[in-house]
Amino acid sequence: MFKVLTNGCETTRGSKYSAAVDLFASKDCIIAAGETKIIGLGVRIDLDVLYRSWYNSDDQGSWRNFLNSHYLELHPRSSLRAKGLISNTGIIDLDYDDEIKIIIHNPLTVADFGENEVGRIDKSPAVFDVYKIKKGDKIAQILLKEHKSYLFGIESNEERTGGFGSTGE
Repeated sequence: MFKVLTNGCETTRGSKYSAAVDLFASKDCIIAAGETKIIGLGVRIDLDVLYRSWYNSDDQGSWRNFLNSHYLELHPRSSLRAKGLISNTGIIDLDYDDEIKIIIHNPLTVADFGENEVGRIDKSPAVFDVYKIKKGDKIAQILLKEHKSYLFGIESNEERTGGFGSTGE
């Protein structure tokens, strides 16, 4: 279902009963205190692979129904939250055709010096706490989920042209 991009890693499942697959940072990134970063995960949706593996070419109606009733739900790994980083759930429509990315925020500030040791690179007050993410670090997980938004009775013929607010703010 995913195409691995040049700097990406293959998706993995942590265990045989994992509901989600793990995604990895596609490059090194430093998130300083108070910063928010958008981090690429090195994969994009590959609907051709999904179509070939689940549906035969005679079943166009079933394929359209699938596209109209499923989405991907992106979550940060709980290990990031345990380290104090913040990221909310992301909804990725199946017509999104770019690299999947996650938004991560480091809520630490200069006033946080003392108790919190998350990613500390120096204990002097002149240096902000930072969190380092390395290329290949497991930072997100993604689920394929079903929805019933088509029941709202609201239709659109608009083609997707991007991500992160591309369908309106």
